[in-house]
Amino acid sequence: MLDQNVITETKAEHLLHEYQPGAFFLASPHRVLLAKGICEIVPEADGQNQMETLSGQIAETLRQAKQSGQSRPLVVGAVPFDQVKPARLVVPEEVRWSGPLQFDHEEKEQQAGHTYHIKPVPEPEDYKNGVEQGLARIADGTLSKIVLSRSLHLTSPEPIQTDELLRHLAQHNTHGYTFAADVSSQEETSPRRTLLGASPELLVSRMGTQVVSNPLAGSRPR
Repeated sequence: MLDQNVITETKAEHLLHEYQPGAFFLASPHRVLLAKGICEIVPEADGQNQMETLSGQIAETLRQAKQSGQSRPLVVGAVPFDQVKPARLVVPEEVRWSGPLQFDHEEKEQQAGHTYHIKPVPEPEDYKNGVEQGLARIADGTLSKIVLSRSLHLTSPEPIQTDELLRHLAQHNTHGYTFAADVSSQEETSPRRTLLGASPELLVSRMGTQVVSNPLAGSRPR
């Protein structure tokens, strides 16, 4: 186990290339984090609103990690929008930090060679009908605002290389937030699942007494 008190800074590009599925990776415009292994797992709260108990479960898990020898443990992972579905949060065994990612022009030009079958969900005509219905409801006063979205489901005939996909996302998102989190079930027989993406938004960040938020699509008043 690596004591997080003795972690040293590493070149950001090294951390990106060291990432493998199962680890946790986060790159912001200022820092990069790579976390490996599992020291403790934040317990799941099946069948109930996790937000009601999650902070207490995290605090207890961090306490247990300190008892097991980690002097400065932290929790990484993903929390779903559906509050009755389980979060995937762990205290990693190894944590490494670096400064921001920087790429030269040649690295950014490299492209993956995969081809995908792309399926829009919903289909374009259904999405168009949804937009028309939304506009009609706004016009008659039933609604004042709606947010519509659609997905693209991509299927590859070849295995998708998560680490390669993460590198390409990071290369084109150096001013945003690129992440990869293992969201596999805790059952040993379940397949590996990874949540990864690149976002220009920062919901909230706190460092000491400073709080920063950059919710680009937010509509709540200040």
